[in-house]
Amino acid sequence: MAAVLLGGLVVPAVGCQQGCTETALEVSPVTVSRTDAPLTVSARLGAAGKPLGGVRVKLVVTLLDRRATAAEALRYATTDQDGVATATWPEGIAGLAPPDHRVTGYAAYYQPLEKVDGRAYCWSAASAPISCDTGGGAGPCGFGEPGEPTR
Repeated sequence: MAAVLLGGLVVPAVGCQQGCTETALEVSPVTVSRTDAPLTVSARLGAAGKPLGGVRVKLVVTLLDRRATAAEALRYATTDQDGVATATWPEGIAGLAPPDHRVTGYAAYYQPLEKVDGRAYCWSAASAPISCDTGGGAGPCGFGEPGEPTR
């Protein structure tokens, strides 16, 4: 699957399975100013040019350790009437990322298991980066590389 950057939104280029209506998730890059502030991510789900409300979306924050081994923190959220699903981690990046881990981004997944209002919808996904700007410019959130300050 390829992703396309359009005006700050990361939108997947997803093919549709036969017999289902194509869906599209849109996410935006997130920049936090304090690592201890709540971290909120969101995604907008649409189908046939209209928002798709009342369905469950998985929102996943990606963490990497120094060996680039990935871990995830996930939440499920139901889309509102505008097709927006939102998840918040009140502990922020500082509480979410264990020592020696870095938050790199997040992804949204719509994985329909049943029809919605009698219509079958296709699977879709999108991802975007998360960065920290604690006064020295935006960059990775977490441990610092040699010579790079920890954010």
